[in-house]
Amino acid sequence: MIRIGIVLLVLILVQVGVGAFAHRTKSTPHPSSRLPTLSGKSPVRLVHIVLGLSILGLGLYQIYSGFDEFSGNSDGGDVVPHGVYILYYVLVTIIAVSYVAGWVKEFVGWNKAGETEDRGLEKVPSS
Repeated sequence: MIRIGIVLLVLILVQVGVGAFAHRTKSTPHPSSRLPTLSGKSPVRLVHIVLGLSILGLGLYQIYSGFDEFSGNSDGGDVVPHGVYILYYVLVTIIAVSYVAGWVKEFVGWNKAGETEDRGLEKVPSS
């Protein structure tokens, strides 16, 4: 049986190499693009994104599978407390919501270069 930890190690090492190469490639997003992260990028950068998400998913799965392994292999018959499961689900939810919020923020265009958000604050003239 292949251990997830070994797969994660290999993926992380590949991710570092692909990321170093991807960040050396220059590209400019199309001005009318709603998703600058994906538009005009080389396929290497897309591979870097997919690898990162795969590592995140496998890491979260490894944590969850460790709960069962701990309970099954514990000498004293200990089980993972229910609160740990709740904390795990809360953290996974925060990670997922944060990631989706970043994409939504980018899609809406809040972080386009050269644009500022009008937050309804009064502009005070400088003297």
